[in-house]
Amino acid sequence: MTKRYRHRSQRRGWLALGGGIIAVAIMAGCTAAPDPEPTTTVDPFTEHGPIAFAVASDSSGAWAAAIAEWNRGHRDQPVTLRELPSDSDQRHNTLADAAKAGRGEFTVMALDSAWVPEFAGNGWISELPTTDFATDGLVPSAASGGAFQGRRYGFGITADAGVLYYRKDLLDKAKTGAPRTWDQLVSACAKVRARQPAMSCLGMALAPTDQTTVNTAEAVYSAGGTLVEESGTPAVSSSHAVAGVNWLAGALADGTIPQAARGWGADEAVQAFADGKLVFLRSGTTAWHDSQAMTNASQIIGKVAAARIPGEADYGTPVSGGYQLAIATKGRNQGTAADFMRWLASEPAQRILLSTGSLAPSRESLYADAQIAAQQPYLSVFAESIAAARSLPRTEKYPEFSKDVAAAVEPVLSGTTSTEDALAKLQQQLTDLLG
Repeated sequence: MTKRYRHRSQRRGWLALGGGIIAVAIMAGCTAAPDPEPTTTVDPFTEHGPIAFAVASDSSGAWAAAIAEWNRGHRDQPVTLRELPSDSDQRHNTLADAAKAGRGEFTVMALDSAWVPEFAGNGWISELPTTDFATDGLVPSAASGGAFQGRRYGFGITADAGVLYYRKDLLDKAKTGAPRTWDQLVSACAKVRARQPAMSCLGMALAPTDQTTVNTAEAVYSAGGTLVEESGTPAVSSSHAVAGVNWLAGALADGTIPQAARGWGADEAVQAFADGKLVFLRSGTTAWHDSQAMTNASQIIGKVAAARIPGEADYGTPVSGGYQLAIATKGRNQGTAADFMRWLASEPAQRILLSTGSLAPSRESLYADAQIAAQQPYLSVFAESIAAARSLPRTEKYPEFSKDVAAAVEPVLSGTTSTEDALAKLQQQLTDLLG
């Protein structure tokens, strides 16, 4: 499927074919970030000057807008935006490869919360002074997501959680509301599809990548289970975990989730929703902007609402996410990097990210701001979803963990292996992996 919202005509940049990295020129005469050269300064936080910021590409221009605002006031310390693939696996590998090489080419990196233990444990990112990176006023998931072994390595700049988007116009015509349970979702789809038989019910990203791990975790959480206990013991063979994965597999088998979803990443799922092919979409907070954007030729502008995800018996439990900003250990000008990170966490910068790209803020005060609430009516749903969310397992071996989960679930989703057999084997694999 063509991902029409991945490119914006007002941007200028170049594509480095080897790594899939887009460096966006947004500095209007400012000095570009220095060529990759590891810092040799004893205290790198004393260095100031140009830096590069690596983050997933987005269609809204929110990061570019925020950086342009910073650059207007810091012409001797400009930030160059380095856009990485939106696919989380590709983005992780790009950042990890650069960190292993010790080039320091990305001074500031936007990490998924689940990656912080790996990057910190390997010495790829700098410890952040807690006195300079206070987390007071941040939503709990953003505040805790940057910690590893009692120290701070990431600074929460956005929050995120799974959200259920739906065609409000079609549910209103069918005289049904947003579902709280999986059964209610199926019932609502049946009523809508009685009038719109060509539509599919629920879209989500189920390509065999980290997206499958996230959606598997969400199904398990929403059935009352967990992937790993607080003690670190895997729990994927529990009856609750089996119930959650059974629901996913059953929804694919009976057509509630279209088979095409097994090849979708997050972008493709959002595009199918924007094309008017889905009644419901499970995605993160930025899908609000993407589903309403003219840049992806959306067919559903003004027809969408958002709700918490459904679960087995009541509202489900989404997976918490959001970006943790981290500083590369070998990155140059870490003093500027620290200043830039703190500025991105300020209310003015957070307002830019929210209003331009529907990036849910990490700062709690913005969720109670009456002016923002009037402009962004979906923000209360984001707040409820983020508050109800649970994190993915915190482990230095998260990449291996995620690959094992996705690989184990794939044959269940295709109908070639039973859930019980697959999860029993996965239980042993994860026990061996996590020790």
